[in-house]
Amino acid sequence: MRLFRTLTLLLLLVAACREQPTSQHTSPGSPAPADVPFLIPPRYAAALSFSCGVAAAADDRTIGYIDRAGNWLPAVSHPRPLGDPTKTQELSDLEKMMLLDPGSIFPGAQPFKVGEINLGELVLKARDSSTAMTLKSFNEDLAPHEVNETYGFRNKTGKYVIKLEYHDARGFSEGLAAVQIDHEWGYINATGNVMIAPQFVEAGDFHDGLAIVRLSFKGYGFIDRTGKIVIPTIYEKANHFSEGRALVLTSTGFGFIDRAGKEVIPPRYHFAGDFSEGLAAFCPGQCDERSGEKGYIGVDDEYAINPSFEEARRFGSGLAPVKQNGKWGYIRHDGTFAINPQFDDAQPFRDKLAIVSIAGGKTFITTSGARPIDAVFTELEPYSEGVALACRDGKCGFLKQLNVPGSP
Repeated sequence: MRLFRTLTLLLLLVAACREQPTSQHTSPGSPAPADVPFLIPPRYAAALSFSCGVAAAADDRTIGYIDRAGNWLPAVSHPRPLGDPTKTQELSDLEKMMLLDPGSIFPGAQPFKVGEINLGELVLKARDSSTAMTLKSFNEDLAPHEVNETYGFRNKTGKYVIKLEYHDARGFSEGLAAVQIDHEWGYINATGNVMIAPQFVEAGDFHDGLAIVRLSFKGYGFIDRTGKIVIPTIYEKANHFSEGRALVLTSTGFGFIDRAGKEVIPPRYHFAGDFSEGLAAFCPGQCDERSGEKGYIGVDDEYAINPSFEEARRFGSGLAPVKQNGKWGYIRHDGTFAINPQFDDAQPFRDKLAIVSIAGGKTFITTSGARPIDAVFTELEPYSEGVALACRDGKCGFLKQLNVPGSP
């Protein structure tokens, strides 16, 4: 679990319009060189990946949402006011914050997790933390919006489709959104009707008809879209289902259950990852994510790739990133290296592109190990809706879709 940092701008991971990661980054400085293939030039101090055709962003003059041309959506964006900071009696809390704290926007925190459910938001705070504004990504064409610590949902025209009445709210998924009333979470539909009564300490997004929840004084389990607990709330951690299996943690270790809640792989591993392409990373002995030898098991709990790696991540496009002798490379399903260890860090492939860390920053590689562009970035995220968030030399922009042989 990564730690929070209290900063003027906190950027936390948000769910995408469809099932894909979205991300956030900040970096101070000047625009990137013109030879980098940007669709939207790097001019933002902070931004989230695109979701539902728009992206949350902030620069030194405006906070809000941009379209694919990089234009601000006026109905859901807020220009920074100019004028005398001592004359603030007629300004909104947001305007006061932006006027009284016009300094730089600082790098934000890493994603936090509820169980293994990635959630997040873009939070703008005054230096004294007396005033804050929260922006969250659009999901299913609605975005949670906070005013004076109360949430509602608005569309891209700025209209409040669901009025401000919740203490917290998450984005819509499969037609439902988790909302908090007092200290309990429930779910509403797109018209604001309560579909699952508030009763949970934590509540996540729906995936394939199931959502991870936690009841008071109990563990994590799964509910269906009616609110029925279909898998008991008995687990210390739980991930969403992947390839028909969900990774869960009990007092005896990590294991896997099926959608009926049946243990298909007993909870006996000190470390395990989600199934992808029929394989899941695991560690048979005393270990954690960063220590102990890792390998891969198949769906029947058989050893598919013997434990021999310092770290191991999920498969994508036929390859998985593994760490050996302090460097990352990529292996095939048979455990042999397709791309030899050479990177400081490496992420799983998505649509035949992966992000790796090399001297100087981050860049993309293809499944052959080739670099489709020479540029490196301080921050780089996977493609979302045909563009990739990239930050370099102080500003964030969005890269064009790269031409990768064999990609969709």
